[in-house]
Amino acid sequence: MTGSGINCGSDCSETYTKVQNVKLTAKADANSSFTGWSGGGCSGTGTCEATVDSSITVTAGFALRTPDIVVVQTSVDFGSARVGKSVKKKLAITNNGAGELSMTFEGLGGTDFSAGKRSAVKVKTKKTYNLTITFKPASTGSKAATLRVNWNDPDTPTIDIALSGTGQ
Repeated sequence: MTGSGINCGSDCSETYTKVQNVKLTAKADANSSFTGWSGGGCSGTGTCEATVDSSITVTAGFALRTPDIVVVQTSVDFGSARVGKSVKKKLAITNNGAGELSMTFEGLGGTDFSAGKRSAVKVKTKKTYNLTITFKPASTGSKAATLRVNWNDPDTPTIDIALSGTGQ
């Protein structure tokens, strides 16, 4: 900006005693994105250049960056597996949003199913995390469990994945 400084946060206004050409540049923090200007003859997402010859208000819009999760499978069937032998499958969890995904896993009581090696995972924007789920039956018969995935997607904060398999 030319002229005296405006640095929003603690100072978001400025008084000029004569006609002044002012250049405003918006800078979003790491958790938000700049959505555009309004007022004072400014629009769009580029630099705002305004001539201040009377009282004007220019507003910079920002939006919080949030993850947007895509999980194609809501159930995983492992089929049959010998008692004590492991069968592994991958569950793709994609972050299509604009913010980092933070997720935790819970459930899976017992010893027949396990998920990943970590209880918490972060997935960057536009990336996919392949969660390895393991079925290792401890005894014969039908087995079932629910894996609950909690995350910071505001639209869907949690999802349950049904797991099934048969020990033989």
